Amino acid sequence: AAARSAAEADQARAEEQARAAGATLTRGRQQQAEMAARREQLQREVTALAARQVELAESKRAAEARLEERRQQLASAAAAQAGLETALTEARAAAAAGEAALHAAREALEAVRQRLGEAEVALARCQSDAEHLAQTCRDELGCELQALEAPAEEAAAEMPLTELEAATRALRQKIDSLGPVNMMALEEHDEALQRHTFLDTQRKDLLDSIADTAKAIQEMDTISRQKFQEAFEAINQNFQETFKALFGGGQGFLRLSEMEGGNDQGVDIVAQPPGKKLQNALLLSGGEKALVAMALLLAIFRYQPSPFCLLDEVDAPLDEANVGRFTAMVRQMSAETQFIIITHNKRTMEAAPTLYGVTMPQAGISRLVSVMVEEAPRQAAAS
Repeated sequence: AAARSAAEADQARAEEQARAAGATLTRGRQQQAEMAARREQLQREVTALAARQVELAESKRAAEARLEERRQQLASAAAAQAGLETALTEARAAAAAGEAALHAAREALEAVRQRLGEAEVALARCQSDAEHLAQTCRDELGCELQALEAPAEEAAAEMPLTELEAATRALRQKIDSLGPVNMMALEEHDEALQRHTFLDTQRKDLLDSIADTAKAIQEMDTISRQKFQEAFEAINQNFQETFKALFGGGQGFLRLSEMEGGNDQGVDIVAQPPGKKLQNALLLSGGEKALVAMALLLAIFRYQPSPFCLLDEVDAPLDEANVGRFTAMVRQMSAETQFIIITHNKRTMEAAPTLYGVTMPQAGISRLVSVMVEEAPRQAAAS
């Protein structure tokens, strides 16, 4: 019985060990399966990371290529801007030179007219002196002035003696009737004749100068009108485009109007916002007037860009939709012109790449603040 009990105890112990070994084997197989699954998952992650690395490398190369392209575009834009600024400076210098030349020509014309007036007065005086001498010769000598210049020796040589004596007595009577004779009369006549000839020549030169000056002024006026017409047509076309962009439709254009009492022309602005009839810009509302003025300003900037433009509270009378179209137009034209806008409108501030303002962190203490809107998110992420 004791041997049987010992055998049963050994068998129970063996069965217990067998169950424990089976449980251990089962756990080992489960751990092996888990390790295999974990290994496969890690392998997939390694493969995904390798693909992600390749993708990031491609993205990096593409970003570097785009960066280099943007740098080249920036260099080209800077060169184009420098060329445009140079051309603008030359055009302004040429315009200033043309205005100076026109002013000088007008002054020369005025001086020539003044000299012509003086010459005409002097010529009239000489003609009056010549008529006075001729009348004096007729009154005192009883003959014309030209008769004193003609030689009479040959005619006197053919006359008989009695006739010569009678002519001599008649001449003596005429001489006696003359009384005191101005011995310088012929010399004064010659001087007056020379003066008349000189003034006549001067008058001709002055008339020629007036004709040349008038021709030059006419050519300048023709060129100025041609340049004005070209600029007007280009600005009118740009105004029609900017008007439609700012108003979201409608139509607006410029037209020339005749001025009273002269040959000058004025410029009328005609606007038709969407949903309204065609009318003069002076009859529009405050916001519409502001948009029309901005459309005209931007149209002029498109024709002749400026390095920068300062706008002070131009968006104050605009609603949200108009502010959006206005900021879109300004952002589009910022490629050629730097816009500095003074505003309190949040929509306009959101469209600006850089903000400058004044804050008051404490009562009575102001502080200037500048924010680069494009850099702010990156700096916040980095911090």
